[in-house]
Amino acid sequence: MTMSEPVNSFVSAGWALPSAPPSRPKLKGCIVKYEDCFTPMYYYWSERLGMLTYPSRKQWEDVVIVQALWERGCLQSGKTGVGFGVGKERMAALFASYGCRVLATDQALTPEAKVAWQDTNQLSTNKRELYFPELIDLPTFDANVEFENCDMNDIPENYRDRFDFTYSACSLDHLGTITHGMKFIENSLKCLKPGGWAVHTTEYNVGSNERTVERGQTVFWRRKDIEELTRILRLKGYFVEDTDFSRGEHPQNYLIDLQPYQWNHTVLAVGNQTVSSILVIAQRPKSLTQIPHDGVEFPFIGLDDGHVHAPFITRLKRSIRKRLSDD
Repeated sequence: MTMSEPVNSFVSAGWALPSAPPSRPKLKGCIVKYEDCFTPMYYYWSERLGMLTYPSRKQWEDVVIVQALWERGCLQSGKTGVGFGVGKERMAALFASYGCRVLATDQALTPEAKVAWQDTNQLSTNKRELYFPELIDLPTFDANVEFENCDMNDIPENYRDRFDFTYSACSLDHLGTITHGMKFIENSLKCLKPGGWAVHTTEYNVGSNERTVERGQTVFWRRKDIEELTRILRLKGYFVEDTDFSRGEHPQNYLIDLQPYQWNHTVLAVGNQTVSSILVIAQRPKSLTQIPHDGVEFPFIGLDDGHVHAPFITRLKRSIRKRLSDD
């Protein structure tokens, strides 16, 4: 096998699936690297998730979320977790197979959400859409997974102090602005019991630390946004893992995929932005028994037109309005 060949299955490639994830240094915050997609960790979790094994930044996001939670002792019987913007992800089923009790959430089905997400098979409306029989039997799934609608910009108060872990895969970049994404991560930490972990991925701009899309249907975080998030969360008393912003050594890390996108990319052009994915890991420390009061606030990022270059978002909005008016 070479680093350009997909593998249909870890097992079908002639390897025995280990009984536990392979040993490796504990994950910190990081950008997806092409070479990460050819590691025992990637093969193991791709197989456990029932996915074809091929290099993909979106599949990498699921793999590193699961790995980060596994390393931190979250995937155990009796642990509780909440997933935000779960779409048709397989993670809730996998977590339930470990004995976790999972609340999977997604936005309500509005006409706008139908066009933007359900029509592209990226929105769930009930928990049965999250059931994968190759991962878990139905009685265990039904016992361990619940589903609710949840607005990530307005998380219910009854989620607070309730879960051992929270997670999302590239959902927080669809909340309107970069600042809304920052506030969501903080609010996801408020959902945790002391000692709990929050693990999230988001779209990440590897082309610039200045010019990006700061508001709209999809926003692209920059290094300085991750650094500002980290600074403020730490000031509030949360623990945030350091982030490795290096892009890796493989040439594919610098090959920008163009539409129509190929299956084996980790970097792509979206509009005039160069986009990849990044992992954020944070914890509500055990010592943080009370949720911090607001005081230190995030900067509002998303109103400065000089930094926003989003012609494709404008076209998307026009297309959505046209489709709604035609229905």
